[in-house]
Amino acid sequence: MFIIRNGQPVFPGAYALCTQTVTVYHRDKESGVIKRQEISGVYYGRKKTQDSGQRGDTEKNTHLLIIPGADTEIFPGDKVLEGSGPRIATAEEWARFLPSNTAGLCVIRSVHPVHFQGRIVHIEAEG
Repeated sequence: MFIIRNGQPVFPGAYALCTQTVTVYHRDKESGVIKRQEISGVYYGRKKTQDSGQRGDTEKNTHLLIIPGADTEIFPGDKVLEGSGPRIATAEEWARFLPSNTAGLCVIRSVHPVHFQGRIVHIEAEG
């Protein structure tokens, strides 16, 4: 049985693996401004999956980002790079900043806030 007191994580050691730093890039659709944010104390995992379909075997990279707490905004379409990433200032740089030519870059497909006892305990983003 777990006893949860206010202010404690879901269970002791719940975020022990959240020791990495990532850089999250968000481009505002209306203004075109590119926001860069380094976030420490996260978990960022990558794995390759294989799928056998009608066209043969395909290999795909998947990413999982776990951000403890609820004070970080991340959206589908944001780009994530492990570690301290470069500054991206122009629309041309943004257009070239792609997973196909930037090793380790991921584009977020979905974002899921995880709730416990009526509050967000962490955010999961998948790419």
